[in-house]
Amino acid sequence: MSPIEVKYIKNTDNDKENIYSFKEVIYPIDGTDYEKSILEMTRQNQEILNKLKESEKNQEQTYYKMMDHLKIEADKAGLKN
Repeated sequence: MSPIEVKYIKNTDNDKENIYSFKEVIYPIDGTDYEKSILEMTRQNQEILNKLKESEKNQEQTYYKMMDHLKIEADKAGLKN
């Protein structure tokens, strides 16, 4: 899992209030520019960047706990490979 930015366009319709239409989804750049691209997505907001990085750490820990649990269950069931 990684952060994404979803952009919408604000359209004004005479019959209705403001209507938003989907424009695009922006994904972070892989590799060495990953953190830089997320910082751009957060409009240089270091606090939000730090929260996203902490969230990713928690997701990784949850993933490994889930994999450990699945291994235990697979071993109990006698599954191989």
